[in-house]
Amino acid sequence: MRLKHRPSAFVLALAVVFNSCGFPTENSAVPVAPNDLPAALRASDTVVVPDTGSTANAILWFVHNDRLVATRHQVGAPVDVQSVVAGLLVGPSRADENNRIRSALPDATVIGDSQLTHGTVAVELSASFADIPVADQLLAIGQLVLTLTDLPGVGSVQFTDGKSPIAVPVLTGESSSQALSRDEYLGLREGVTNS
Repeated sequence: MRLKHRPSAFVLALAVVFNSCGFPTENSAVPVAPNDLPAALRASDTVVVPDTGSTANAILWFVHNDRLVATRHQVGAPVDVQSVVAGLLVGPSRADENNRIRSALPDATVIGDSQLTHGTVAVELSASFADIPVADQLLAIGQLVLTLTDLPGVGSVQFTDGKSPIAVPVLTGESSSQALSRDEYLGLREGVTNS
């Protein structure tokens, strides 16, 4: 006599389960509500800038006794237009401040974008630059020009409103909308007598 093999109820139940498992298919992307995402994947209002820990020495110009002085500071590597401008906007170190060294740049809002093109750095000044006292405007421009022209490949600095060149103070007491070289501000260095 021959026995017929019949599938057991267990095998049938497994087949039903496996056939019903799987990923649902969609014809297009379906957005996921932010609250349905794991906390680590949710958007945040905080922008985290990765800290590479890589720094380098740079010369930054600050103010001492209403004159400009060169100071050595650690800035983000590589030393370039963005890293030295960022260093200026951070301001003097605690040791500098203890030696009465300050910045004529009050905060980061006065400087916009800075780009190097063919040896000239275009520095965007915001409207708040006009709020800086007049004597400090000359020193602030001097800080930027001397710091940027200390970089290899930078011969001049052009100040803009983001679109067009704007006039800034020069040592002669006048203002200029031309690209400015370091020679325009060397007379502001500490220990140099203006004639």
